[in-house]
Amino acid sequence: MVVTIAIPNYRNPEIIEGVYACAKQEKIEQKSIEIIIVGDGRGNGIDSSQLTQFNFFKGKIRLFNQEQRTGVAGARNKAIEMSNGDVILFIDDDCIPAKDWVYRMIAMFESNPQMVGIGGRVLPLPVGNNIINCYYNSVNRLQKPIFNRNNEIVTIVTANCGFRLQELKSIGGFDSKIFNCHPMGGEDIDLTIRLNKKGYLLGYNHNAVVYHKYPTSFKSIIRKYFLYGRGMRIICLAHNIDPTTIGQPRFSLRSVLFYIITSFKKVKADFFYFLSKGHTYVESTSFASFDLLGRMAYILGYLSKFKACLKKSR
Repeated sequence: MVVTIAIPNYRNPEIIEGVYACAKQEKIEQKSIEIIIVGDGRGNGIDSSQLTQFNFFKGKIRLFNQEQRTGVAGARNKAIEMSNGDVILFIDDDCIPAKDWVYRMIAMFESNPQMVGIGGRVLPLPVGNNIINCYYNSVNRLQKPIFNRNNEIVTIVTANCGFRLQELKSIGGFDSKIFNCHPMGGEDIDLTIRLNKKGYLLGYNHNAVVYHKYPTSFKSIIRKYFLYGRGMRIICLAHNIDPTTIGQPRFSLRSVLFYIITSFKKVKADFFYFLSKGHTYVESTSFASFDLLGRMAYILGYLSKFKACLKKSR
């Protein structure tokens, strides 16, 4: 089995640490491995000279820098186009895979011939004592996938996932027409929905672990949740999905007000949750406040305008 590891990159020089971890994977001696890095637009954080340090790697490492930004969906599609693999594994440029990540992912594909897509577990990678980073590490929500009412996986998170290449190509890869003006959030759920519609078998491997470096700035909370909310509404509109079937408020004033009121009511519960996890009163208060801020940013993104994106998809 030929395996491609694809990493989209946008101005992140720390990607080298993740590339090194991919190249040093254990238990894959009999596998043919290639690593494809796609730089999304000019001014990226890596160049070909930095790849010379990987001369120990018997596989292939290829770097492609796109002149124009296409968004993370477009960058991943470029990796799909360049791939020579039977299976393509994706991680993000701020992630570091566990030593046996590739082995765990491939073993599940080999033992399940009908399995087309697999999601893995994403755990936080602590970065110092910054309170924002500590918050993200405390509320990590990527450990388990979300299932819909039909017991189908609706969230194969692209920070840690893998697909059989031909089946992925058969649905056109990621939807870069809708998500080309959207930097992150939603393109992975959109892909999962389209794979489900095709009837492909999807799975989850709890033991395939990737460590995620979360941001350390206050601004990142607003931006991240805003984009998540925006991406979720794009998905619901593009696929004509009833938002409540995937745990989202409907696009009505009543539903949005209910979401906001519920968010404020959760502050107290959040505080005691963080306190029960061993955090101090100051940390628990801060984290509960960050949760509330994130929910408000999410609903703002959920209500934002993006008609131009949807027009491009038609």
